[in-house]
Amino acid sequence: MSHAARAVALAALTLAGCDRPAARASYTVADSAGIRVVSVETTAVPDTLRVSGAPVWSTEFVEVGEVHYLSGAGVHPADVGRVVVGESGGFIWLGDPVSGEWTSIARPGDGPAEVGRLSAVRYHDGSIWAADGGRDRLLEFDLEGELLSEVRIPAADLVSGDWAPARNGHLFWGSGPGWAPSDQVIQRPDAPVVRVSDESIDTLFSGPNVEWFSTDWGTGAPLLRPSGFLTGADGVAWIGDSAESEIHRWSDSITTIVRWTVPDWEPRALADSLLDTALAALPAGQIPPHIEEQLRSVPLSPNPSKFDALVRREGGGVVVSPRWATCCDQIRRPAGAWLAIAADGLPDHLVALPSGFEPSFFGGDYVLGVGRDELGREAIQRWDLVGRE
Repeated sequence: MSHAARAVALAALTLAGCDRPAARASYTVADSAGIRVVSVETTAVPDTLRVSGAPVWSTEFVEVGEVHYLSGAGVHPADVGRVVVGESGGFIWLGDPVSGEWTSIARPGDGPAEVGRLSAVRYHDGSIWAADGGRDRLLEFDLEGELLSEVRIPAADLVSGDWAPARNGHLFWGSGPGWAPSDQVIQRPDAPVVRVSDESIDTLFSGPNVEWFSTDWGTGAPLLRPSGFLTGADGVAWIGDSAESEIHRWSDSITTIVRWTVPDWEPRALADSLLDTALAALPAGQIPPHIEEQLRSVPLSPNPSKFDALVRREGGGVVVSPRWATCCDQIRRPAGAWLAIAADGLPDHLVALPSGFEPSFFGGDYVLGVGRDELGREAIQRWDLVGRE
């Protein structure tokens, strides 16, 4: 398939952002054995924030002696005016995207202060922390790039993409070793939540770990894949099982459970609409009729999809993604508005984000993340959020 046809195929299976605010918020709060249970009617949350017309800043590269273009990047806030940027290959940068001043914190390699494969990076309590998935360890750097500490992580249980700083250590969400296929479902052993410190490694509890795969997709690649997520800071973590549309607030024990409704959707109609838009943007005749017919005939997965991201929010809350679709190259896009949950577990507002933008941190009136264009080029970005008085 040509590059243009492939781009259209991705667009057809990409679910673009939309939102459906209602006139009033709707939630109930119950108590179950001392745990607050918040049930949210998602479509009834009254306020929806949107991004401003253009990002406040957007950069595809850092310059430290030479120009380095970003790949597999993630961005998080650091100290005042700066951000920490990590790339899956092992590069970590600290800098100000506005002034263009950057510091190289770590590079890929086998040395003590080098990273094998970066699975997550975070600024916390004056240090830059990096999870090295290639060598099963957590590294701490100062803001000049000097290695301060190293904590080993048990590789058999933990292949985590994120973690949460907790009291006396760090919380990790594990993957669960091994797997067993069954029709369209791959069942993995329960995924553990583990606290790792310099002194000990404690398994706190385990959660279900199931992945749904579409067997009717021509390449056999997964189309929709719910899984587990963990994020947080300062001793409070949010743990989510996307197959259940449910997140748990953890502070030494589970204190709050938040559940929300998932609106009905029509994936085929939405995919056709997006394909129409993509075709209209191309020169006439660029996509032959038989290719267009083939694209429209691609079967959509009947598998359940709840949410596929849980993002930290300033003030101790989180923002939960809507449904997502994943296509052949693991390119993911949300379908709907994001749901902002306050630190007490109550729904706050919805957030409508541009298609192709994956957030990594929500401030009070802004969002940080990575935008990808139709060619797959990445740019770390900050957008202002507007719409609330």
